[in-house]
Amino acid sequence: MAEQETPRLPPLLEYPAKGIQSQLPPEEWQACLEFWIASVQLRLGMSEDQLSKSSPQTTTVPFLFSYFSNHGFVAAGATLGSKEAQLFKQSYGLLRKLLTMRNSQIRADTYFELLVSGSSAYSRLVSWKKLLKSIWTSHQIQLRKAIESAKVSLATSTTYQAQITLLQNISTLTRSLPETATVTVASADYIDTLTQLFRTGVLDITRAVTENIFYSFIALLENKHITILTDNIYHMKSEADRLRKSKPESTSLLSSLLCTTSFLRHFSSNSEVATRKQPLVEQLNSYRQETLHLHALPQKHRRKKGKQRAPKEDGMHMHMAAQVSQVHELFPDLSTGYILKVLDYYSDNVENVIGALLEPDSLPKELQDQNVPNPEPHFENDLLDLPPRSTPPLPLMPPDVVDNDDFDSLRISSKQIRRGKKDITAAEPTAGDEHARSKAAIISALAAFDSDDDERDDTYDVADVGGAVDNTVDTDERRQPETDANEAALFKTWKENPELFARDSKTRASNIRQQLKRETGMGDEQIEGWAIMLGKDKRTQDRLQDKYSAARAFGGQQKALQSTKWQASASTENSETESGPERSNDSRRMGQEGIRGHRNFGRGRGRGGSTAGPSDDAATQAARRRKEQGRGRGGANNRRDARAKKVGRGMGPLPPS
Repeated sequence: MAEQETPRLPPLLEYPAKGIQSQLPPEEWQACLEFWIASVQLRLGMSEDQLSKSSPQTTTVPFLFSYFSNHGFVAAGATLGSKEAQLFKQSYGLLRKLLTMRNSQIRADTYFELLVSGSSAYSRLVSWKKLLKSIWTSHQIQLRKAIESAKVSLATSTTYQAQITLLQNISTLTRSLPETATVTVASADYIDTLTQLFRTGVLDITRAVTENIFYSFIALLENKHITILTDNIYHMKSEADRLRKSKPESTSLLSSLLCTTSFLRHFSSNSEVATRKQPLVEQLNSYRQETLHLHALPQKHRRKKGKQRAPKEDGMHMHMAAQVSQVHELFPDLSTGYILKVLDYYSDNVENVIGALLEPDSLPKELQDQNVPNPEPHFENDLLDLPPRSTPPLPLMPPDVVDNDDFDSLRISSKQIRRGKKDITAAEPTAGDEHARSKAAIISALAAFDSDDDERDDTYDVADVGGAVDNTVDTDERRQPETDANEAALFKTWKENPELFARDSKTRASNIRQQLKRETGMGDEQIEGWAIMLGKDKRTQDRLQDKYSAARAFGGQQKALQSTKWQASASTENSETESGPERSNDSRRMGQEGIRGHRNFGRGRGRGGSTAGPSDDAATQAARRRKEQGRGRGGANNRRDARAKKVGRGMGPLPPS
């Protein structure tokens, strides 16, 4: 069978610039579009071998470059069925055929530029991203060679404009194909190249480098290449630290990435990073705070509308925009113009539109093509033509209680007008005002009352008020003669080990007992007796515990405030007729009886005493002591306050007039 001959193809002329398009008459421009459509259709009908033998780099590839570079993709806004939209769709098919050819003779750099041009023109199409995924799967070697050629060109280029263009092209392809980042930033030499370009300080280059590294790292994060990502971050962190030592106020690539982009927010919100790389996130946060002042915050762009009235066709109706937003939530790949056309076809019924889009076969013929967006219609704003209305009347004020009084009618005398409160005096009270007269008398009595002429104010005495601060605490660390020198050592030893106070011979011969005897100067019987008495007295244990428990805060210097409340007992009554030493012994017995519960309140009949009796009488002395004890806390002060209260109520004598 004879080999199939390659058909003779008509030349595919380059797409003209926009300025030339506007100079051509409409008839000639339509003829040019028909010629391009026919030429592209002919190439789409050829097999891969025939298209490869026709040398596509001579005419086909230059046409595609000229079409995309001269804003050919604006034809996406053309109406459905127009020649611009048809050429736009056929150019997509021709580009797909060139990229998926098995025996393609296209060079690596040209192949990379075709990928970038397609990503710029068809980035909104879901089918384009699916096409790039399939190319990465089936033509990965060819695609890697194309990306590697771009890396080499970036490292060897000498002009700033060429470097900026290459960086932007790599960023464009990375947004459409995230796998590109596994080829670019997988090696440290690419990061070093970007670092060197950033150090040039050219504003456009630094922006392009920051944008490129941002999209590359986001692509690694989406594809879960956390190891490659963290290795590059550590490498950039070491370079930034080394630069900071020599130039503390200079910016680095890492600081620009953290301070001018949202990479740190995406990085810290990743679940795997939050679990395994939390220390790295904290280091990046700290570094960002330290270098944030070196980068100017991006200013919010304000659109200059001018002072004239905005045209009516500037905005979309709010109701229509809400309907488009509802459809966009379910179909994000559809353009706004296409959704508006479908809404117009179904009379703005969102439910019918969603139901029809879920079943594409049910759509009418004019709504079948979803890849070509529809121009957005403009809605006139009727709010600018509001009919004039008269001013509504003022609301009626409710009547007031002071209406038509002397002030309202201006009939009051100027002598009756005063500023502030009226002075109330006892000399000239208002006639017939008994309340004012009584109040003035009370105020005068209180003003003449001296609170210091009654008696000494002992409200804040240390001995009576337990909550007051005792300023008389002796801060002298020297041992006082009245202080029990052995109490602290004995209680500390008893608290640590009560068995050291046993009465057997083995305990007496122990080293700790001998040391305690040397320290206190007491004998075995004294030490053992002290422990026996302490074990029987629970109140003494609590007192020593409160005194020596917080050794760091208290050194045993806190004074124990004795209760001033008088308590009668049998031993107290028996001691009224005895001498001083015998009474003190009975008082100690009273404390012991109180511990055992033998308390007896009150006294028998006929045993009373009077404070007015003879001074040498024991009953008189006991009655006087009980009187002092009965006063208790603040007794005199309470009587003084009661007297002042009576005087304040007018129950006391008035001062002489």
